[in-house]
Amino acid sequence: MSIGLAVTAIGTERSITYPAQNNGVVGLKPTVGLVSRAGVVPVSKHKDTVGPITRTVEDAALVLSVIAGQCLEDPTTNTIPFEKVPDFVAACKPDALRGARIAVSPSVMERYYDAELLHALENALQVMESEGAHIVRDVDFVGWDYGTTKREEMPANIFLKEGLESYFQSLATNPHGIHTIADLISFMENTPEEEVEKYGINAFLAAKDEPRDNSSMEFQEAVRRMIEQGSAISKLLDQANGDALVVPTTADIPSDLGQNPAIAVPLGFFPAMREKTTSVNQMIAKGPNIPYSLSFVGKKFSDEKLIGIAYAFEQSTNVLATSQPCVRPTGPILSVSNKL
Repeated sequence: MSIGLAVTAIGTERSITYPAQNNGVVGLKPTVGLVSRAGVVPVSKHKDTVGPITRTVEDAALVLSVIAGQCLEDPTTNTIPFEKVPDFVAACKPDALRGARIAVSPSVMERYYDAELLHALENALQVMESEGAHIVRDVDFVGWDYGTTKREEMPANIFLKEGLESYFQSLATNPHGIHTIADLISFMENTPEEEVEKYGINAFLAAKDEPRDNSSMEFQEAVRRMIEQGSAISKLLDQANGDALVVPTTADIPSDLGQNPAIAVPLGFFPAMREKTTSVNQMIAKGPNIPYSLSFVGKKFSDEKLIGIAYAFEQSTNVLATSQPCVRPTGPILSVSNKL
């Protein structure tokens, strides 16, 4: 999408918002249960969700309108609270920020380590205020301590193992005879194209060696803790009477545990003199002209409201068109496609 070679792509969970940020485009992670996961290679039935990566918020809304809805092959979609899928495209109104209550987490703002990105986020908040939004700063997480990971490996291992093995059993054809997670590991280790040395298989190994299953008391208690931690975003928004929480896209908040919707919108680009830093596998995380974004996060099934807020912010900044972080354009704006 970033260079105009595709209209949309489909990702799952954090492989929606993170790639969107890294490519300077929009990523919409719907509420878990709004879009069927049937046929998706699973990671966690609690957190898996499917959503679009597009150049614009309106394009993401259009795709979501098509893929959302109940599905007999995914019982989680039975939790959808409305009979008819909303018209997400109709939610794309340029004045959607007017009267919106946008919450900001002090713990995220105080402890997020990239000062440059935080400065751009503060500028973005000023833009939102100028568009009629009310910024709420006097509330914070309850049950989630930002900056310290609280995700537990044991339930993640069980979800991964049981999800994958159930998926293997559901396949109509299985040309490599992969039926268990042990089979998968063996296949990856003996297939050079899988590049195990580069990408690793530690998550699969941990899942294979996990001695407990979903009937164990330890698992049930861990899931209870996971759900409690995941409620932190809804609790924060309840306190703020808020419509959305805004954070840097890479902020470690429990939107996955809480099954919350999130939408990543371009915020700006690191300057040409920015020192290059790398993440896992020596991939460039930050550096000259690398894009960064913010994310709006909402309560479960607030996707329609969230899309409207994200669209209004996108239209008021036109980051992709101006290549400037959160600066309101003063002259003619070229579309992304016109710049290619």
